[in-house]
Amino acid sequence: AMGGPNSKSSLPLLGGSLLVNPIDHVVPMVLGGAAGSPGDGSISINCPIPDDNALLGFNVNLQALFIDPGAPASVAWTNGVEAWIL
Repeated sequence: AMGGPNSKSSLPLLGGSLLVNPIDHVVPMVLGGAAGSPGDGSISINCPIPDDNALLGFNVNLQALFIDPGAPASVAWTNGVEAWIL
C-alpha cells in the first residue's frame, strides 16, 4: 500500500496493523524464496523518481502485506515506512 502526505494511520486489521491509510495504490506481487520456509521470501522494487524540484519535501508512506497461510489471519505485514524526497 502506498499513501501520500498525511496518510499515516494505525488500524488493527487481519491480525496486524494497517499503517497507511487510505490505500492509494495496490500492486500484486509474488515473493521469491522457498515456499513454506518462513522468512525466506524477498522482493526488490524499482521506483525511479523524476528530477523535479516540485517534488522536494514530498513524503510517501509505504507498507506491504502478503497472503501467507502460516501467518495470523493468513496475512503477513511489513513495517510501515515513511520516505521523504530531499
